[in-house]
Amino acid sequence: RSRPERTRQSVRESLARLEEMSQAAESHTAAAALELLGTLQCFVVTDVPGAERTLRRATELDSKRTQAWETLIFILATSKRTEALMAVCEDRLKAEESARARLLLAKSHEMRSDWNRVLEITETLERRYPQDLYANLASAAAVLQTTRDEAGLRRAAQSIAKAEKLLGAAPARDEVVNLLFLRGLLFALADATEPALRQLRQVKQIEPHFEGIEEALEIVEQM
Repeated sequence: RSRPERTRQSVRESLARLEEMSQAAESHTAAAALELLGTLQCFVVTDVPGAERTLRRATELDSKRTQAWETLIFILATSKRTEALMAVCEDRLKAEESARARLLLAKSHEMRSDWNRVLEITETLERRYPQDLYANLASAAAVLQTTRDEAGLRRAAQSIAKAEKLLGAAPARDEVVNLLFLRGLLFALADATEPALRQLRQVKQIEPHFEGIEEALEIVEQM
């Protein structure tokens, strides 16, 4: 048999073994098998509907299966099924109180442009996890989307400044880009056009296809 055929056969055998393991009486073992099976269905054999069903079974059996939640949320987000996505994110938060769970719940409402709800979630997120970089960035982003008054800008500036301190010595690329973008928006809303342009142009240089950068630059350049 050719190598591709041997690979396909190996994948089929792995899926069959995992399906068998998922029938185990012990829920933890079954859920672990379903989590791996659903991940393979999603990313290897591209059976997305099957993956969703499998991953839902995994989280029902064991609500602590982090990878099952993550892949299920990925499936719903990429298919833009926002109602289902919000419901799953709510279920995950009930099962697991974490900064990540709250952040994903906020992101699900952001997909519907429900910024008041995003603000509510991210305020709680930042209050519960004040040392979390993304909690501070998310809170700043929500404030900048929902308010233009001086008090709101001060709140956003405080969250951005704190996030900058939390970056550390070797920040990840996406952390730097998100921080620069929010700083650019903050400067723009404070009518500081030149600093805003410097921040946004750095974003464009680092990540040319960053979501919203073209529109932000166009608006600020006309200020």
